[in-house]
Amino acid sequence: AALDLRGAKSSFIEIIELNRGPHVETAMREVKRIQMIERTLPGTKVGLKISTARTLTRAELAVLLLEELQLQTLVERHRLTNGIPAFYPPGSSGIPTPKATDIEHSWAKNWITEVLDMAVPGLELFPDGSFLPDRPVDRASYAMVNQGILVFVTGSAGLTTQFLGETSRFPDVRGDNYAYNAIALNTSRGIMSVDKISGHFRPNDTVSGAEAMVIIRELQNALRMEF
Repeated sequence: AALDLRGAKSSFIEIIELNRGPHVETAMREVKRIQMIERTLPGTKVGLKISTARTLTRAELAVLLLEELQLQTLVERHRLTNGIPAFYPPGSSGIPTPKATDIEHSWAKNWITEVLDMAVPGLELFPDGSFLPDRPVDRASYAMVNQGILVFVTGSAGLTTQFLGETSRFPDVRGDNYAYNAIALNTSRGIMSVDKISGHFRPNDTVSGAEAMVIIRELQNALRMEF
């Protein structure tokens, strides 16, 4: 909670080395989680804090995209003259930015507003005008967000239908699932992974902050970005 990962890991390792009692298994999980965070090297304090979250929210995803993925820089760097009209740099679309009805008191209001200004696919408002900043992000939804970013960067709208019509490659995701194409796109490019034994994608599972950081770093690798 104090973001002292080194101290926390040291304490958990002491528990593991005792090798007795009900907390050993928990300590092993926590060490694994800390090691995952350390490998991703969060570049901002807010990114580090979010990386310790057990369940990522929509507000936190908006923050990570802007602070750790540096989405604003990505948009500016890959501004397309003949690109996909669903993804605009702030203020350039000519379309009024939708206003969320439920973020006025959210700590992440400024980040959410910027994400809405940029029309990030997968992080739009719901039909009733709400953003639901505290709603947990599931893996299928995260795949949809990544797909939108990939479409913008490559300028290829065909990515959104690349895998449609094929026999599902996942035991737990039907080929007609709304997120199937996004899931297949992410896994084929190594941005998100499936279970190595079962091949399951687990579309309805929530995403932890540490897992979100890993996904962001894999997306950066896929885009060959250097920040």
